Amino acid sequence: ANCSVATGANVPNNLGALSLNAGYTGTVTFQKNATATAMTLSVTKDIRVNAGNLVFEGDTAGGGGNGLGYTLSAANIIVAAGASLHANAKGFALGTGPGAGGTQAGGGYGGSGANSTGLGGLPYGSATAPTALGSGGGTSNGQGPGGLGGGALKLNVTGTATLNGTVSVNGLDSTGWEGAGAGGSLWVVAGTLAGTGTLSANGGAGFPGYGSGAGGGGRIDLAQVTNYAFAGSIQALGGTGGNRRGFTGTLVFPTGYFNTFAPAKDITLGHGQTFGDVTINNGVTLTLDPTSAAEQTFTFTSLTIKNGGTVMAL
Repeated sequence: ANCSVATGANVPNNLGALSLNAGYTGTVTFQKNATATAMTLSVTKDIRVNAGNLVFEGDTAGGGGNGLGYTLSAANIIVAAGASLHANAKGFALGTGPGAGGTQAGGGYGGSGANSTGLGGLPYGSATAPTALGSGGGTSNGQGPGGLGGGALKLNVTGTATLNGTVSVNGLDSTGWEGAGAGGSLWVVAGTLAGTGTLSANGGAGFPGYGSGAGGGGRIDLAQVTNYAFAGSIQALGGTGGNRRGFTGTLVFPTGYFNTFAPAKDITLGHGQTFGDVTINNGVTLTLDPTSAAEQTFTFTSLTIKNGGTVMAL
């Protein structure tokens, strides 16, 4: 069964623990401002998502006009394989937000939304310490219920965040003539980040054949992780499909992350980047997305592409 924690519920600070147990198949949703401290869920011990979905709504009235998502504070946060912790489509509504798309165009946030009849939404907010919500796609006659922007999550973990499932703040796909939503914000502050799951702040896809623009990617910041041991997939992709693709959002890693870089998973990076020694191994693709004229330079000390590895530019 699904359940919601309603706005105004005043969930107290410093809960002992929060757990979705193995075998659970439903969704638990925290509506905006359901906690005693606005948009903050604090747990003394662990937050465990062993199964099912734990979802958090954004507050479009917060954040000085950029919206605000939940902060989850705990000793440890665990998301098991097959489970999800997310704020997908919990950002700005269709046609709203600082980066809202023009008519039929994609919403923007970390990257620009795709143009259509109107112009795609533009980036706003900050690549570091991101807390803003993703903007909605542009409205249109004959629009469907899609196009909402992604929400925002900050994971504040004193111990270890073990993420083997999915942690996401994706924008919603277009379902008709409307533009798709932009990805939102994911900010992780942790002693250790581990796991093999997926972290994503992807823009929504445009609807095929309808000329709708795809949403821009959101923002992910992992710079305040002390011990980085995550081996999963990290994405802030612009959406595809529809009239045009959205542009890649921003990814921020701990200092020195790119000094010796050999990704184990496909990764797309935008907004320019300076690398040290890079090796692309068999089966791995590094995609570079020059999102603007000012951010189209990618510098390498050395670049080695092994047999079966791929480097491509969009």
